[in-house]
Amino acid sequence: MNDLIGFLSARYDEEECEARDAIMVHDRGLFALHDVEAKRAVLALWTDSDARAKFPNYDGGHASALEEVFRALATAHASHPGYREEWRP
Repeated sequence: MNDLIGFLSARYDEEECEARDAIMVHDRGLFALHDVEAKRAVLALWTDSDARAKFPNYDGGHASALEEVFRALATAHASHPGYREEWRP
């Protein structure tokens, strides 16, 4: 799962760079920046122990649900050479 989280994090870094460039050209860049911020907040539910503490039953089901969310999010980058078919939901 750490490989998938790292993959998504790297894609969001790329999206953020593209969005910052787009701000100069179009207001759509602001949406893209907020979109990346929201996706990173979802990733933090896996990596941030404070975020994990918000869910008392984290290991009893929330973690599995998050894994499926991450797999679904990763499909947006399925054409990237670093994407692995084993991540497909």
